[in-house]
Amino acid sequence: MNDIGWYLHNTVKQMGPFHIEDIIALINNKQIEINGTYVWKDGYEDWILLKDDKTFVDPIKNNYNEILDINSASYDELINVLKLDSESITNLITERIRNRFTDVYELTERIGLKPHQLNNIRKLDNITFGD
Repeated sequence: MNDIGWYLHNTVKQMGPFHIEDIIALINNKQIEINGTYVWKDGYEDWILLKDDKTFVDPIKNNYNEILDINSASYDELINVLKLDSESITNLITERIRNRFTDVYELTERIGLKPHQLNNIRKLDNITFGD
């Protein structure tokens, strides 16, 4: 697979060209934000979300789609997936001990997330609030 000519764009900057193996390595090392990164190569009509490109579905699925239960995840799991500051994660853990969260809006209200933080969490398709 010596397929060079892949480009990435994350709404801030365009990067590339990459070999396909380089992009897969970035995915495997979780160095790409898959919810906001686009991919393009010669022959594509337009940029498409990396997670929607059939070339990268399996590597992404293997590395990013582990389901995270907000009500039982560890501090490290929460901070890595939710990308919140340590104070917010500590508040989340304290609040879930008092009473489990049922959805993202309750989470937002109880720990005081800002609108952009809510939007970032809503984009995640790998979180759950348990049974």
